[in-house]
Amino acid sequence: MKLVLTNANIIDCVNPVVLPQASITIENGRIAEVLDGAHSPDARSATVIDLHGSYLMPGLWDVHIHPEYPVPPGTSVAQQTASFGAALSQALTEGGITSVRSGGAAHFMDVAWRRIFDSGNIEGPRVFASGYFLTTTGGHFLTSGHARECDGPYGFVQAIREQIKNGVNHIKLNLTGGIMGPFWDRHWHSFLLKDELEAAFELCRQ
Repeated sequence: MKLVLTNANIIDCVNPVVLPQASITIENGRIAEVLDGAHSPDARSATVIDLHGSYLMPGLWDVHIHPEYPVPPGTSVAQQTASFGAALSQALTEGGITSVRSGGAAHFMDVAWRRIFDSGNIEGPRVFASGYFLTTTGGHFLTSGHARECDGPYGFVQAIREQIKNGVNHIKLNLTGGIMGPFWDRHWHSFLLKDELEAAFELCRQ
């Protein structure tokens, strides 16, 4: 499939000036050519859309997302998963968010929606899924429901292997506290021991 977008003001996020009256050729879902107004695209056998001077820019990333928090009382996992997917689709269609990176999602909701979006059956952004985020017993943001508590080197090894088994793209370790937890969960607090860190990083490097 070939799509040609014409008469666009392009913000390419590389050059400091707008490229006026430009055209973009997209083939099989990928940008094949960008031309300024002095050159005409090859529109043979293409669907052509005149943007009438609208502004066009690369898709945006949201690099730290979670499912809804706090979760309303009585919300089931199925309801939370459906709500998360609807929010992801809305981010693409209304906000121009073409890629997201999950920072923690219970029950591997992010993995599930990545697979659905990748299938092409439902429109949504590219999802880089982390599944649960890993912390220690008494670690960071336990009230989120997205934390998995681990202890000792082999506790982290087992958790990471289970994350990989469930199809995550990356592993998130909460190494310190944050800004919204109890007194022992502050951003200057460190939770993991050296041997726990070394085991986690050694496995992730393999």
